[in-house]
Amino acid sequence: SSQFFDLMPNYHSNQTREKDVDPKQQVDLVYAVGHLHVGGLSLDLYDDESGELICHSEPTYGTGSAAGDELGYLTGMSSCTFDPPLRMTRDAVVRTVARYNNTVPHHGVMALWLMEVADPVAPTIQGEPLPSF
Repeated sequence: SSQFFDLMPNYHSNQTREKDVDPKQQVDLVYAVGHLHVGGLSLDLYDDESGELICHSEPTYGTGSAAGDELGYLTGMSSCTFDPPLRMTRDAVVRTVARYNNTVPHHGVMALWLMEVADPVAPTIQGEPLPSF
């Protein structure tokens, strides 16, 4: 699926209103981690315009019986940290591709991203803002 990157006032819609947020405002993506349920194989986040892969997140499955390592259960997901942050506009369209093992039935199949974004920090020299021209 594709949706706008960060238009929070209309979180579940591809519609936005000018008074809600400036869609061209820049934000920095600093962290992303996928969320899948059992049967998940991977989750990819793409820049929909360029097709560039932004983040690939893979699950870890438990192999034992200890808490947090239960056999066959999804126990973790790999993450992406962006340093320097990935600068995007709020109206950038991102695409999610989730892959699940479909050789056996699974209930509750879904996918989502947990992302941390920040307002861009103005560059400085020794703590002082750069002059603007």
